Amino acid sequence: YTALELPAHTDLANREMPPGVQFLHCLVSDAPGGEPILVDGFHAALVLREENPDAFDLLTSTPFDYRFHDTEWDVRWRALVIGLDADGALREIRYNNALRAPLNVAPDLVKPTYQALRAFVAILRDPSNELHFRLGTGEMLVFHNRRVLHGRAAFDPNGGARELHGCYVDIDEMMSRIRVL
Repeated sequence: YTALELPAHTDLANREMPPGVQFLHCLVSDAPGGEPILVDGFHAALVLREENPDAFDLLTSTPFDYRFHDTEWDVRWRALVIGLDADGALREIRYNNALRAPLNVAPDLVKPTYQALRAFVAILRDPSNELHFRLGTGEMLVFHNRRVLHGRAAFDPNGGARELHGCYVDIDEMMSRIRVL
């Protein structure tokens, strides 16, 4: 809800189960700027595992606290940045720096954990891993929120109207619909 650049993130990392599929419908796109940015978080995690296995191990074993709070809400959850399934395959990415609470790890893990996070974020923000494009009026962007990080470039709210509406659908609902169809 700002015209400033939003770095790539996953939505609702502070929830027990962040939404699976996100829909962003562009109703008006007249303002200059505001181009969406998408990053494949699974690809970034695999690059991290290859380039910095220690950082990968820390982010797959050290939970982070995420929190949103105001006068009416205090929604928080503790989870791994890179979540693996029982077989060790990538299951989810959970990263939103705006919702990250203070780091809560043993003192000897503070520096290595921040270094691991910095290494992962450097991969996420590497321009070669980002997809930039213009979302036009009437177009819709649909992506897997626990795999694909999204953000957007800054835009000029004085240069024209810009309105997007979003909603979420659980993965289970989408997969069920696909199977039924």
